[in-house]
Amino acid sequence: MEGPNVVAEEGGGGQAGNEIPRDSNNRTATGPAPQDSLDSGTTASGSSGREAGAAYGRRYGCGRAERDDKIRVEVDVAEEKEGRLNRFCLPFHLGGSINSDLPGSSSKDVNKPVELVSRVAHAKITRWKAFNLAWLLIVTILIPTAVVLVWFVAIPIQGQNLKCTMFTPADVGARRFNELAGDGCSREFVRVCEEGDFGDKAWWAFVVNPGTYVFFQYMLISIFLACLDEKRPWRPFLSYAPILLVGYMAQLGIVGAVTLAHRTFEGLGVVSISISVLVTLAGLKILRNSFDCNMEHYMLIYRQFVRIMATFVVFMLILWAYIIANTNTDGSGQGFYTVALAIITFIFKKVFLAMTDPYPIEIAMVISGLWLENLVDVFITLAYPTARGSVVTLVIIWLSRIAEDVAYLGFQLDIWFKFRVWIKGKFKKEQQGAIEEDVDKDDRGHSNIHPGYRRRQMRFLIWKLISQLSSNITFVILMPALRFGQNKEFYPYSENEFTVRFQDVRHDEAYDCFTEEDFKGTVWFAMLAMLTFFISGSAILVFMNRYHKAVLQDLVDRYNLLIVQDTYFGFVVSVLISNVVLAVSSVQYYNRVYYF
Repeated sequence: MEGPNVVAEEGGGGQAGNEIPRDSNNRTATGPAPQDSLDSGTTASGSSGREAGAAYGRRYGCGRAERDDKIRVEVDVAEEKEGRLNRFCLPFHLGGSINSDLPGSSSKDVNKPVELVSRVAHAKITRWKAFNLAWLLIVTILIPTAVVLVWFVAIPIQGQNLKCTMFTPADVGARRFNELAGDGCSREFVRVCEEGDFGDKAWWAFVVNPGTYVFFQYMLISIFLACLDEKRPWRPFLSYAPILLVGYMAQLGIVGAVTLAHRTFEGLGVVSISISVLVTLAGLKILRNSFDCNMEHYMLIYRQFVRIMATFVVFMLILWAYIIANTNTDGSGQGFYTVALAIITFIFKKVFLAMTDPYPIEIAMVISGLWLENLVDVFITLAYPTARGSVVTLVIIWLSRIAEDVAYLGFQLDIWFKFRVWIKGKFKKEQQGAIEEDVDKDDRGHSNIHPGYRRRQMRFLIWKLISQLSSNITFVILMPALRFGQNKEFYPYSENEFTVRFQDVRHDEAYDCFTEEDFKGTVWFAMLAMLTFFISGSAILVFMNRYHKAVLQDLVDRYNLLIVQDTYFGFVVSVLISNVVLAVSSVQYYNRVYYF
């Protein structure tokens, strides 16, 4: 199937602009044109001029060509075909294959802060491409950490001093208190601090908490807009600002009002994220006319997005259960929770990949790969300190994380693919045979096309390695700030022997002190994890380059085009930032998830 050629033309002058060169295989001069790029429906052959552009814009969604006097759209060939691959608003174009002067191009609608940070990340600091790529990776990883340091450390959560009382361990029922090593922790007394009144919680209620979930809404909107039109995940801020404003007011009016007037309650963070999801979905439906896309296409993307968000909420409940279970379990049981979470995550990634079939493939891979994987990784790293003094637990966690990386190597083996095809053939007779020819560059790995399946697993692995590096680097930098910073009293990593007292706290680990020995141990463990993840990931990439170089080269060609785009960079960074702020907020005292 061949996609449309888009040609820039000066209105009235009759001069042709920059036409995209294509060969017989429908490959642009800058990279392969994915197959799943056209919506199903009417056909047009040999059409030209403004009438063809207007008809194409009306049929395929965002009819910007109809309104712009400087654009002429020519549809060379569009085969009439029904199927899951042809559902998009506009043809998919990799970076560089669209003239930057065209409306909706990657340089037009990027938010200014994103564009500024992107310029820093894409700066050519050396003449060697490998070093520039390393610089891009470093900036991408450090940006979420910097945001969290400002949001959760620099901004004070408490407006006044906590009101604290000294108790003996017996008074507060600290089951393990006398078993502590005394490494900076008092054996005789524990300082229990009250939750605080209106003045104490004002900063948290007006700034920290609502701001956290407003940014989460911003990320959700970015994901939705990228699914709506992959070339324009960034729209004018005012087009969706009302959704963010209502989200802030809802957080302040419901969560903030309750905590300011009364007290926090168990699972407060669950309520906050539920409000964000509901307000975002309602706002996207109410303001659907704010986005230049036909309603049939818009509602198709929206309905699928609602299903994805419902599944995401279930996944978040599992992550919160993981945090709560870790705080209530001692010993090796914590490690086995991590193993169970890895299995659950693998299942959800496959579910999300299937649910994102109507979306552009690279956006779908960010959702099912990076978004879910990184969210799990930051939750697991923040749970490291709960394995206090348990070497066995940390070893189990370490081995399970390495096993996840190695599993992607197993997915590349021929024997595994033969087994996969055999299993699928038992349930679907039409899928009994393997397809070794690379007939679809954008195959998502659901079929029996072997090269497509290899690419899918490599995409998952690439995002996984980036996610693991990002989460562990964030932990190493963030943990000292949460332990020694001005807001240390509101996280379970403090060196002091105190806790905030809540009504009906379900576990007494709240009264345990996070010792200096445990603190150093978890930081060293995170650094070791980074090293081993880098080694295991590098070994897998070497294996792929040795035995499946064509598959790896296909991905290299594509990502060489994607990573230079401001839109794609900003999209990835917003996902990473949102994941970290959600995870850190989950262990805040006032959110009552860690202290359920």
